[in-house]
Amino acid sequence: MASAATRARVAAAARAMIGRRDVNFASTNPAEGLVCIDVFVYACEAAGIPFRELMARLYYQNPAFFPPDGGTPADVNFPRRIRNVIAFLAALGLWYPDGPGLAGRLITFGEGPGEPAHSGVVTEVTSRGETRVVMTTAFGGPPAVREVGLAPYLAFHPEFFIAGYGEPPEGGFP
Repeated sequence: MASAATRARVAAAARAMIGRRDVNFASTNPAEGLVCIDVFVYACEAAGIPFRELMARLYYQNPAFFPPDGGTPADVNFPRRIRNVIAFLAALGLWYPDGPGLAGRLITFGEGPGEPAHSGVVTEVTSRGETRVVMTTAFGGPPAVREVGLAPYLAFHPEFFIAGYGEPPEGGFP
C-alpha cells in the first residue's frame, strides 16, 4: 500500500490537471488529447512514480498478468486501457474491488460486465464521507479535466457503479 504522503502527491498532481481542455474521449493517441485513465497515470508520474515504465517492465517479465487483447507496451495506448492498468495493479496486489476510496487512489466506474467504462483519481474524502474525484468529463460543461463530487456524478450517471479502486505503485516491484 502506498504511503499517505505518496497518495497526497498523486491527488495534488491530479488536481493540477484541473482545467485542461485537451480531452478527447475517442483519442487513440496521447497527442490527440487525454482519456480518463491518463489522469491517474500522469498524476502518478508527476508524483515521481514511473508508472508506464513499471507497467512495461512487468509486462515483459510476465505478459500473462495482462489481458490477451490489451496490446503490448510498444503500443502507445497500452497504459491508456483501463483493463491493462487494473491488471498491472492487481498483479502487484494494489487493486481493491471493494475499496476503500482514499485520496490518491484510482477509482473506476462500470456500466455492466466487462472492462470499466470510466476512471478518475480520488482527491479527497471529507470527514462527512463526501468524495471528490478528478476526471475527464463533460459533466458540468464541455469536455475537460474537472473535480466533481462523487455522489452528484453518480446521480447524473445512474448507469455507472464503482468497479474498484487502485493504489499507486509507490515502491515499484521486485
